[in-house]
Amino acid sequence: MKDYINQRCTHIRYGSGTIISQNSKIIEVIFDDIGEKKKFAYPSCFEKFITLVDSEVQLAAKSQAAELENQNLQQAKRREEEKRAQQFRERHEDELKEMFDIPQYETLSSFSNHFKSLVLDEIQSVRMHPKRKYKLRDGRLIKRQGGEYIYSYDLEDNLQLPEDQVINLYISANGIYIVNDFARVISCEDFEITFSTLVDLSANLKVLEISSSLTWLLEATVERLEELSESHSPIATELVTAGKKHIINDNSLICIGQDTAREMATHQQITFIWGPPGTGKTEVLARIGSDHLKQNHRILLVSTANTAVDGAALRLIRMGDKDSFSPGQIIRYGFPKDRAVTEHPYLWVQTLLETRYPEVFARKKKLIELRKDASNTDDHIKAELSKINLYIKELTAGIVENAQFIATSIAKAKTDKLICKPGNFDVVIFDEISMALIPEVAILANLCKKTFIGIGDFRQLAPIAQSGEIHNELISDMFNYCGIHQAVDSGCSHEWLCMLDTQYRMHRDIATFISRSSYKNKLKTATGISEKRIIGIESKPLSGFPVGILDLSGMMTVCRQTAEKSRFNILSAFISVIQIIQAKECVTLGIITPYNAQSRLLKAITRDLEDNGFEKSLLECSTVHSFQGSEKDIILFDLVECYLMPSPGVLVTGITNGTANRLFNVAMSRAKCKFICVANLLYLSRKKLSRKLALTDFIHRLKSEAYTPEMYLNTAFTDYYGFSIFTDSRSATRRFFQDIKSAKKTVYLDIPDPINKRNSYSPLVEVLFDYRDHVKTTIRAQNVENLPEEFQKLKPIEDRYNPRDPIAIIDDHILWYGQPLTDSAFLIGDKVEPALYRPIIRFTGKHTIALLYDFLHIE
Repeated sequence: MKDYINQRCTHIRYGSGTIISQNSKIIEVIFDDIGEKKKFAYPSCFEKFITLVDSEVQLAAKSQAAELENQNLQQAKRREEEKRAQQFRERHEDELKEMFDIPQYETLSSFSNHFKSLVLDEIQSVRMHPKRKYKLRDGRLIKRQGGEYIYSYDLEDNLQLPEDQVINLYISANGIYIVNDFARVISCEDFEITFSTLVDLSANLKVLEISSSLTWLLEATVERLEELSESHSPIATELVTAGKKHIINDNSLICIGQDTAREMATHQQITFIWGPPGTGKTEVLARIGSDHLKQNHRILLVSTANTAVDGAALRLIRMGDKDSFSPGQIIRYGFPKDRAVTEHPYLWVQTLLETRYPEVFARKKKLIELRKDASNTDDHIKAELSKINLYIKELTAGIVENAQFIATSIAKAKTDKLICKPGNFDVVIFDEISMALIPEVAILANLCKKTFIGIGDFRQLAPIAQSGEIHNELISDMFNYCGIHQAVDSGCSHEWLCMLDTQYRMHRDIATFISRSSYKNKLKTATGISEKRIIGIESKPLSGFPVGILDLSGMMTVCRQTAEKSRFNILSAFISVIQIIQAKECVTLGIITPYNAQSRLLKAITRDLEDNGFEKSLLECSTVHSFQGSEKDIILFDLVECYLMPSPGVLVTGITNGTANRLFNVAMSRAKCKFICVANLLYLSRKKLSRKLALTDFIHRLKSEAYTPEMYLNTAFTDYYGFSIFTDSRSATRRFFQDIKSAKKTVYLDIPDPINKRNSYSPLVEVLFDYRDHVKTTIRAQNVENLPEEFQKLKPIEDRYNPRDPIAIIDDHILWYGQPLTDSAFLIGDKVEPALYRPIIRFTGKHTIALLYDFLHIE
């Protein structure tokens, strides 16, 4: 400590003086004018109050003060980080207790037999509903190819059907559903199915039903496990029997960085790359593939999702110049979802075949057209077509067997005989490995001779199994099986593990929350990323804020279930869409939700937006599961949960296996610039969410800044991409009556209890009654007796459950929410919770209305 005694100084208030004593915390000065001694905090006083006469000494003192202040700030920051880390450890210690204790097997035979038993139980669980029909909606013709039609439909259930599986199509013919077996699955994932058929389904695009054996892929897993127990590679043996032996228990730091990941993936037999969101997993994967190609290795890339396979294959092939790779050296095997793959001149096997053998495919197309002619029964056509199909199969086999890098889905890798041969590859790269069943990983590791690389994030979505509640191992992942998850949570490391610790996607405020809640503050943000996100932050909604909450408290945001037990909330969906479409046109937008039903509703609204002039490419809506791997500038997370449901669902609150925290992590990390959670905070507060939930932490931090209904329902607008918002009930009622008077065919009303009796409904009823000869009017009410007397002559239908939202539908294309006006409220226990805000919304949307007819059981 420098000696300042006897140094002359000045004070901004007391004038000149002399320093007479000092210690490590205090200096004492006697001032000339007042003759008094004063004490000051050392050394910060030299920055704010005391100036030494000797300028050089003053400069040194200020420098010392600044250095000490910085040290104090760093110490305070460390103390705060230690406090948060302790809180995180306490939370994750609880989670570790809820993690599944999966034994490590000493032999591949015992491993295979055990998981074979679990998969057989899963097959039995699936077979409990044999020949169940699954409803498809909103079909689109993708293309006509070789005389066949390729269609894509939205699914109500998250089916996992493998490529090439035959499905039954139930097609309506004069009201009777008949079965057509000529449909084959091309891809089926993320609530979307694509299939090929010889039948023109243009009359069945709205709704279609299918049935299929859902056990085919599981049965293939059993077959591969039987093969694994008899013939196994050294890498598969090491992976299954030695994972936990590679835990490093001396608090060693985890290996980090993209360069380290590449080094490990090319120099050791087994590598797990832990890639949190935005850390460049696809880039690293492609570069690792390139590194092994340079060593003349034969490589298989697999993933649970076709989108991930497409992205990695495209990234790899675009790394080199035009002549870096010869046609057929790198191939995408299976049906891609990304148009860039199908349009590439030689990446997709189908395109490569058609380019090399155009005359074969031209002849096949001609034969298919001839076969479809009902008057043509020539058996020679069928025989020649069979011969051509066999020849194409042989040509395909030649391309696959000679390819050096094959990118395909896990389903095809498990079932296609060209792929699933032990030792068929030098290297297997498994993307999104944390979403795969443990036995699937072992099966594919058995295909490689030299190197196995798994890339994924055990803090994001886990595998799915119907019997997961009984057999925990089926909804755990290989990170957990090998002890990596446990090692990280206990502050240890693992010899096979490398973490990508720098993210390049999210604004710092988004990334900081995710890093703290899911990654023990290990995830860093690259320099300059936040500055690149300014345009999105300045955009509506919540201009100027990178994170926020749209609070639905005080509104009748009713949450209900479909017949498949998936939840939806009509008003929450409308509010989410209305807010996000006000964003700047230069930013990309996404609305994601935990529930498939809400996703379907949001997609229907989006299709209607497009019909009303909204740019299709700007907004994407889906479930969180479907959105993993995607990103947008602005993300709204529509939580859906509200009254009528006794408690929030497992996807939002599930602690076991980190279900809810994984999902929230995925949801939040899709946002580059802005993340907004749309939720009813009052409902959630009454349900006393667990403090272990990241959602609880998020709400706690942002609740005081939440955007409340009076802040976002205060602006009226008309016909904004089909939406009109009314702030004045009288003007809304006038417009509503105009629509009623303009009705040509049908008027439908859902009236929850109680109706607003302050309004006169006589004019409405009189119009509907007068139009009854040419306009069919249907009214459902929770309690018919509570309706005003004038409604009775319209013969309303009493339905105690369904009329919970105030809805009017006119001619199947105009939808009103909030009309007729009601005084409906939630009954919480024995107390009535009144609705403080009753938004009135008019929307032109035939797709939304068609879906609501189904959801609300409207005849």
